[in-house]
Amino acid sequence: MEVKSDSQKQVGNSFKNIDDLRGATAFLYTKPWNKFNEHTRGMTSGRANDAYIDGVTGNMAALALFAENSNFNELFQTWGSLYVAITQADYIIKDYVPIAIANGVNETQAKACEGEARFMRATAYWYLAMLWHDVPIVDDPRDFALNTLIPPHHFEDVIQYAIHDLSKAADVLPATDVKGRVTKYSAKGMLARVCLTAANYARGNRFHPSISHAIMPEATRP
Repeated sequence: MEVKSDSQKQVGNSFKNIDDLRGATAFLYTKPWNKFNEHTRGMTSGRANDAYIDGVTGNMAALALFAENSNFNELFQTWGSLYVAITQADYIIKDYVPIAIANGVNETQAKACEGEARFMRATAYWYLAMLWHDVPIVDDPRDFALNTLIPPHHFEDVIQYAIHDLSKAADVLPATDVKGRVTKYSAKGMLARVCLTAANYARGNRFHPSISHAIMPEATRP
């Protein structure tokens, strides 16, 4: 049985122009990061013990003592927010951009939207890796709709995934855009940050050779 919604946007009738597609990528800059922005400061400052904390500070006290559990608010809100950003980016990369190109949208402009999504996805994975180390990589959320018990990937794999996304983003993003949108140089800057994170791991030959060569000059390699 087919049901047509009178209120929800239908994919088949959408992404017929670049404004539709940029409307989808605009969402990546806002709500998906809401809980991350709200809770990560408490999570990181509490663990670093660089915030005012006393016996009645509640969550912050538990974080400072590393006494939180898996249901701790700051943890699951931050985790969930980052995976919301990843899921939205996945749909843009896997579905919306190909649909737009098939509908006749300029491929260069559509690929730039894909670059925005790859930038956001890579940034979310970098934060996840820095906060949790080994985390699941979800390339297509539909593959896990009926099975949410996903084993984590190694830290090195997560970082390599982010490097791949940022490299592709740097190739397709424009050099300039309207204020607030990421550009080619945003991707290159974030790529440098992720590569710095990876540098010490590359020295231990824990990355694929192509990644090691890209992030560490020959002269510095052991």
